[in-house]
Order: sequence, then structure tokens, then C-alpha cells
Amino acid sequence: MLRLPSELLLIIAAELEKENYIGALAQTNHRFFSLLNDFLYRRNVRHSSGSALRWAAIHGQKTTAKKAISAGAQEIGVAEQARWVGEALRDSLENGHADVARILLLDVDEVDGNFCLSDDPTTPLHFAATGGYAGIVKLLLDMKTVDINSRDKHGRTPLSRAAAHGRESVAKLLLISGADSNSRDLDGRTPLSWAASCGRQSVVSLLLNFGADVNSRDNKGRSPLSFSAATKGSEAISKIKSRESIIKLLLAFGGEIDAMDQNGWSPLSWAADSKGCQAIVKLLLDSGAEINNHGVTPLSRAAERGYEPILEQLLHLGAKVDLRLGHNPTALLAAAKKGCISIFERLLDNGADISSRDNDGRTPLSWAAEKGRETICKILLDMGAEINSRDNNRRTPLSWAIGEPTFKLLLDLGAEINSRDKHGCTALSWAAKKGHESTCKTLLTAGAAVDSKALSAAAGEGHESIVKLLVESGAEIDTREEYYEKKTPLSLAAEGGHEGIVKLLFDSGAKIDSRDDCARTPLILAANKGHKNVVSFLLSSGAEVDARGGFFNYTALSQAAWRGHADVVALLLASGADDDCNSGGMTPLGRAAVKGHTRAVKLLLETRSVDLRGNENMLPLMLATVRGYDSIVKLFLDHGAVYPSYFYS
Repeated sequence: MLRLPSELLLIIAAELEKENYIGALAQTNHRFFSLLNDFLYRRNVRHSSGSALRWAAIHGQKTTAKKAISAGAQEIGVAEQARWVGEALRDSLENGHADVARILLLDVDEVDGNFCLSDDPTTPLHFAATGGYAGIVKLLLDMKTVDINSRDKHGRTPLSRAAAHGRESVAKLLLISGADSNSRDLDGRTPLSWAASCGRQSVVSLLLNFGADVNSRDNKGRSPLSFSAATKGSEAISKIKSRESIIKLLLAFGGEIDAMDQNGWSPLSWAADSKGCQAIVKLLLDSGAEINNHGVTPLSRAAERGYEPILEQLLHLGAKVDLRLGHNPTALLAAAKKGCISIFERLLDNGADISSRDNDGRTPLSWAAEKGRETICKILLDMGAEINSRDNNRRTPLSWAIGEPTFKLLLDLGAEINSRDKHGCTALSWAAKKGHESTCKTLLTAGAAVDSKALSAAAGEGHESIVKLLVESGAEIDTREEYYEKKTPLSLAAEGGHEGIVKLLFDSGAKIDSRDDCARTPLILAANKGHKNVVSFLLSSGAEVDARGGFFNYTALSQAAWRGHADVVALLLASGADDDCNSGGMTPLGRAAVKGHTRAVKLLLETRSVDLRGNENMLPLMLATVRGYDSIVKLFLDHGAVYPSYFYS
């Protein structure tokens, strides 16, 4: 083979099925390599869409890139080559290989500098700007055809990307070349907003000097100053210093110091909400920021975050402790949630109102009770806070404290145990709903009334031991609460699939065919949800199999078929359910067919003899056909169904 003429070797190579076979042949000796290497690259262009160039671009292989370009010039036309190289250019810049990108731009006459993917409009210029490759950016801009304000999938321009990553030289090149300094992305953010947010001081200065709008607002109303005032996590001191300089720049160019966003946050609010930003808070206040703004107050943010140094700073400069505007809480309410005792006590020392309320009518005691802040609850109660205060839903601190250590504290201090909220729920109801058996026992021992709503809550949530406790304590077993659509505890348990509770309630005398406000029985509710074991128990215990209820006066079988619960359908059919009952204009077979439930349809067809020629079964057949349920259509036709004559017209 070593003595074969070159022409014959090329013919053999051309007959090889895969490129790696040719590559292996080329590696056998120097002569083969010299002869086949160029052939391999040209074949790659013809048969593999020039994948070698993309591989070189992605992996930063300059030599491979040059060879692939040379082969492409011999094999494909100018337009095709421009797009091919454009794709490789994008790949090289996305993967950080500026040296390969330079080769592509300098060695190829025609390059598609705007190349992007169908599902990602990010261009080579975006990646070059992000990476800070000023030389590449200049080469791209020199092409004149490149869109300097192209948008990526987030609507960001190359300038926005350069600004966010602090690429000053690239940003300057783009601005000089005519990039829009006020372009807005899909969130409404400008390059200045991104530079300010990311702490890019030099880029902020550059953009401002090129006319960027210092008071631009994003879709949520946030300004560049707002973004610069908020730190991200625990930033280094040097980064915070940079933010201070940015704030000074923005203010010098006319930035609105008290500009509030749509949620009522000012730059000072954002600074107070950020850890370690005492210097920024001081800078903003020294520059005239309103300490008691008409939105989210800086004091409430520092209190809720637990940032004591900032809170002290704000109190020292005159922040009002009880200021609450709109839906925003007072600082004391925020501190009660957070549970920082030193901050809470500091606010009280400054005269904070222990009876203040938020938009939901909740007091500091209510929040401290829910969050388990026992010490704060003690402080408030010692100061005379109303132990039975009610919020807008008429819930007391005791009902909020269920499951928390604050519950025992409130109970021991005489909190009312039988008060009801606007839905009629007591503390016992809430304890039952949340599954706190020990709390239920404590309440009952303390004299809580046996609440029928508590039994409904426990049954619906599946708390069997609490159901047993309440039944033994004399709860009304067939109670029908308005709050629960007048479903009995048995109905709620059946709907939830809680078999043990269903058995417990039935054994305790619950009515098996009770009705809710839509006349649905426990069997209908269980069948609708597909709870096979519950359905089986109800049927064996004498539940009426063909009881009707609901808006369309349906049966358990109708609902099981409609939902596609084939196992439940089989159970009901075996118990003698009427498969020809009409609900909402359709039989159970029709309801299963129009929803595409093949197993249920098959069971209904095989278990009973149904006349498929009736009008009530023609509609499901036609709907199954239109909806593409081919297996169901076949089942219908195999069992003698026929289309009406007008279906073909």
C-alpha cells in the first residue's frame, strides 16, 4: 500500500465511510498525512458542514481553524462561507478564544458578523463586548454591516453587556461608534442601570459623559441610583467604596435622591436593606435624602433585616419610629417578625407604639406569637399589649401561635381560647388543621369548646389521631360547615383519600350518604379523586352506588370515567353501577371517550352491553375522532359504533 500512486490512495480515501477512518489512514506515515490531510479538511466542508472549524473555534485551536478556512475557500461559495465562519466566530467568542476570532476576521474576506442562532439572538459582538475583547470589537465594527445595537434574548445590547461586566474600553469604542447609551432591555434597564448595579464606576462615568439618562427607570420603577445603593450580599469594603463614588457621580449629574420605585422603595430604603452599608446610608442622608419617606421607610427595612448599626444611625438622625405609609409595616412590626431583641428594645426606648397595626390589622404581638418570639411576646405583654387583639380576619395572637413556644405563654397568661375568627375557626380548629395533637389536648384540657369545625379540618387534612380525639371528646360527627362547602367530616376524608379516617368516622356512626351543598356524596367525591381504597370501603359499607349530585347531576361512575380513574370505574361496575346514566348530556362511556381515557372506555365497553348506535354515543365518537384519540375510535368502531351520515358531508 505504501507504493500505491497518490491518485489511487485518494480514490481509496474517498471510498472510506467515516472521516475518522481517513484520519487514521493519514496518521500511518508522513506521506499519507501530507496527501490526505488537505483532502480530509475539504471532505469535512462538503459532507460535515465544516464541523472542524466549529470544533477549532470552541476549543481554541488556531492551526485547525486556519486549515479549515483554507479548505472552505476551495469548496463553498462566498455567501455560504460567510455564514459558516460567522457561526464559528460566535462560538470562539462565546468560549473565550479571541485569538481564533481574530484569525477568522483577518483571514476571511466575507464573515457574517451578525450570525446568531434561531433560538438565541446573541451575536459575536455581544460575546466580544462581554469578554472585553476591544480589538475584536473594533474589527467587527470596521465591517460596517454589524448591528451595534443588536439584542440578545434578554433584550440587552452589546453596550449593556460591556457595562455590566465593567469593560470600559469596549464601552467607549461602542459609544464612539454610535451605540445607544439609553437602550432598554426587556426589563427596561439601561446600560447605566447595569453599570451602577454592578459597581462599575469608570463605566458609569463614561456613560454619563456620553449623555446616558441619569434618572432612567426600569419596568419596576428603579433608577440607576436605586441600584447603586443596594449591595449584593456581603460585598468587600472596596466594592462598597466604589458604590459610594458611583452615587456621588449620579448625584452630581442630577440623579433624583428620593426617587421611589413602584413598591415605594427609595435609594435610602435599599441602602438600609443592605448589609454593611452604613457609609452609603450616611452619604445619602448627608446629600439630603428623606429619612422619613412616604414609602418603605429605611428604619423598617433595617429593623426587619436586623441591621442594628444602620438602625442606630437612622434613629440618631431623626427617623420616626411609628411611621407607616400604605401597606408598609412600622419598624416595630418589622422587628417583631425578625426577632432581634436588641433592635426591638431600642425601638421601644424611642417610644414605638406597641399597639401599631399593619395593613392586615396585625399587631407586634400577633407577629411575635406566630414567629415564636417568646421573649418579645413577654416584653410586649409586660408593657400592656392586648393579649386578645384581633386582626382584620378576627384572628387572635393565640391562634397564630399554634405549634410555637409562644402558645403556652399566651395560654398561661389567660388568652381567650374559644374566640372565633371571621370564618368561625377557633384556636382548636387551627391546631387540628395543622396537625398539632398535643396542642389540641392542651386546649381541651384548658376548657376549649369541642369545635365541630376542628373535626372537619382534621378530617380533611388527614390527621387521624386528632379526629379520634375530637370524636371521643363529643364533636358533632355529621357537622356540615359552610366553610367546607357543607361537606361532612366523612365527605372531607373521602375526598382527601384518608381511608383510616373514613373507617373511623363510619364506625362512629357517620352517615355514609351525607350530601354537601352540591348534593355530592362521599362516594362521588372519592370517585372523582380516584381514591380506590376509599371507594371500595364505601361500597362495601352500603353507600348508594348510583347516587347523583353536582352541577350536572352526575354519579360516581360518571365522575370516575370523566377523570380517567379506570380502577375506580372497574370497582363501580362490579358493584352494579348504572353505565347508561346520563350526566350533562353524556353517559359515563361518552365522558371517558371525550377526555381520551382509553382504559376506562375499554372497561365500559367490555363490562356492559351498550348500544353505540344511540345519539348520545355518536357525539363522543365524533369528538374522539376530531381530537385524534385513535385507540378510542377503534374501540368504538370494533363494538359496532357508526358515524352519523351528516359527519361525512
